[in-house]
Amino acid sequence: MVNKINKRKIVNTLTKALLQEGEMNHMLYEAEVEMYIEDWYQSLFADHDEFAFAILEESDQIAMAIIMRDKTVYVNEAARQKLTELWPTTYNNKLQQMIPMMADILADGVIFFTGVKTV
Repeated sequence: MVNKINKRKIVNTLTKALLQEGEMNHMLYEAEVEMYIEDWYQSLFADHDEFAFAILEESDQIAMAIIMRDKTVYVNEAARQKLTELWPTTYNNKLQQMIPMMADILADGVIFFTGVKTV
């Protein structure tokens, strides 16, 4: 079971980074996220997703990546900005709903990754 205090801390860190324009950590991206981009691209392509995104929380730091079908990768603040462009009217609501689920996954020490299809 996820430690409730740890999950709450992660929810707060995610909320700050994703909904309150908090800083993200590029060194964390380079050390822990960047190495998976090609694998995630293959998954995105195989699943026919429009884009995919990954988020990692470690020691109150956030790293984020968005991978597009054309292999463009957006990192951290640029990824957050791109996600607001992709979801212009629903960004805040979607993230408010997703953050608790992300925190559950991140609390287990796993990178949150999801592909996104649009209708």
